[in-house]
Amino acid sequence: SVGAGEGAKLSQPVTAENAHAYVAQKAHYEMIASVRDELTALRDGLYDVISEEDVRSLTPDDLQLLLSGNGSAMCYADFRKSVSFRDMRAESVRQSETGPARLRAFQSSFWEALASMSEMELLKLAEFWTANVVALPAKPTAGAAGQSGGIGGGMVVNLVDLEHNGKGGEVTMITARTCTNELTVPDYGVSGRELAQRLLRLLEAYEVLPQFDTI
Repeated sequence: SVGAGEGAKLSQPVTAENAHAYVAQKAHYEMIASVRDELTALRDGLYDVISEEDVRSLTPDDLQLLLSGNGSAMCYADFRKSVSFRDMRAESVRQSETGPARLRAFQSSFWEALASMSEMELLKLAEFWTANVVALPAKPTAGAAGQSGGIGGGMVVNLVDLEHNGKGGEVTMITARTCTNELTVPDYGVSGRELAQRLLRLLEAYEVLPQFDTI
């Protein structure tokens, strides 16, 4: 629902005409209004260390650079070194005559999709996938070969069955579990180009609402 402003009773249904206002209000609530006390305490703590004058001329990007560093540009080769795949489709699908071929086709399409992305798009994908824009987690060592995705376990792509509703619409979506560096992708059976478009549309939504489809 869309309200008149912060603290207003949300009663107006969201429509195509006011969807932009809803997204703006939702983003403001999630990132500012709901954590205003915490943000105020964070600001006051910062000013205990350095004066307000010292940071007045800094842009948000400047402050992020000082706090987190700029890391290095992420490229396709970095993902190739960090990513592994896990087939989580139903056993009957995995063991079917076409199951292994579908997995190989998905892996090929996935790498084709990432190869078509710019460095900035790959950076956004890394943030959505791992909540990290500095460096990608490395694959586990040989001694931890049985370890699944997680801290120190590299990045994992989970391939899952694509589910549909009663009208034939797709129900399963691409999601991320940042705490274990997992990206779950339905078995769309599409080309690398189409998969890239789906990923980029998801990243556009995530940029507006950072909690969108991320656990």
